[in-house]
Amino acid sequence: MSLKEWNLILEAEKYREGGGEEAHYREILTGLEAAAIDGVGMAKIYPKAVYFLYGCIGKKNGAAETELFYHCSHAVEILRDVSRMYYLWELLDLRGRYLERRMRNRSGKADESGAEGVEIAGMRQENGGWKKAVEDTYADYGVPKETFHYCYFYLEKGVSCISDVIRVRRRMLGMRAEELCDGICNIKTLRRLENRKRVTQRAIVEELFERLGLPREMTRTELVTERPEARQMMEKLRYDRNEHRTEDAEQLLSGIKRLVTTKIRCNEQALMRKEINLKKDRGEITGEEYYRQMRIALELTLPFAAFLREGEKYLTYEEQACIQNMMQEMDRHSSEFQICMTRFKEIYHSVTEGELLETVGGMYGFIMGYVASELGNCGELDQADWYSEILIKEELRSRRLASLAAGLYDRWWNYTERKRKGISSGRTLDGEKELTKCILLSNLARQKYYESFYQDKLEQKRV
Repeated sequence: MSLKEWNLILEAEKYREGGGEEAHYREILTGLEAAAIDGVGMAKIYPKAVYFLYGCIGKKNGAAETELFYHCSHAVEILRDVSRMYYLWELLDLRGRYLERRMRNRSGKADESGAEGVEIAGMRQENGGWKKAVEDTYADYGVPKETFHYCYFYLEKGVSCISDVIRVRRRMLGMRAEELCDGICNIKTLRRLENRKRVTQRAIVEELFERLGLPREMTRTELVTERPEARQMMEKLRYDRNEHRTEDAEQLLSGIKRLVTTKIRCNEQALMRKEINLKKDRGEITGEEYYRQMRIALELTLPFAAFLREGEKYLTYEEQACIQNMMQEMDRHSSEFQICMTRFKEIYHSVTEGELLETVGGMYGFIMGYVASELGNCGELDQADWYSEILIKEELRSRRLASLAAGLYDRWWNYTERKRKGISSGRTLDGEKELTKCILLSNLARQKYYESFYQDKLEQKRV
């Protein structure tokens, strides 16, 4: 079944006359565990099913506590695997209460003796640290920590009008209308399509997209493939590279290449970008060569000059990623770098002003999180804080965990810069508390590399 169908079954069970039944929720959980659902999909539905089961049982059935603890723990691990927070605070709260009861002996006192007591005490401390870090971050930004009235399943991501995409992309590429439609359709059809006066055949739109360097499938997707395992491997590759597991990432890349075709330009571009980044990680290429090769990857679908020019833009997510990677090797004081910063701010201007931010959450974090960090490095601390705050609030609202620690670290770094320069700040931040929060959140998200980075920063501060 689709995730929407699983979700509707859950909702129907919860709100049906007489309330939900334990047996039905258990059947749903058993079905989910056996279903072929990817990590993000499981994160969207499994924690919710566990929370609904607990709401049905509550404290009516003490014998079911161990079973509930297993499901809660399993749900938390599912969320950690994909850096999501759907019902995370609720599940951590349930786990904490269970562990607290387990710690109590018959006299009502905490008992940490014996191997079991030590193990439970460790789990309780870890769970409590995660819960407090999540609570404090939500409270700091005034976003409710509870996952209620949540309709994530019905949120379309990155939706754009086809007519606007064709018009904006054609003009961005400097392509004449006659050049675009040659051999595909007549000029009148293209004009009516661009002006939203006609919905044309899908086959025509697909050919126009291909000529514009966009996937024929008309989706902003990293890979065009019908193989779900390829997408899962791509997600794992991203994680392994972020954790500096270069050999594991290389093996995954080789496996992906066997599963997908590179005859599709966006696939070729995505795999080329991953390969270039792995070469950089291995120290096989210089910064200058990295920039050159990344530009070649970008220009499989988009001339870099077209991005630098003023005017409306429509870029695929992979094109944006290529440009962000190129920026890492640019001179921060060069006009090229500054123009790139300006263009990204222009692209996301309406989003930062509050329009449909949730539809571009992941890519916004990747691009504008980088922009915010660079603004801080350049001394533009107010702008850096503004972009970071937007990013963090949206991560909290959309229940994404991946960029939270980085956003909080940037906020603390900007604060210390103001303090160092004698610039007044509207807040007071405790460095030890902030870095500890970064450590806990990165640990929760399984970001071991960044957890170590924040730990080093905390130790340096203590010295």
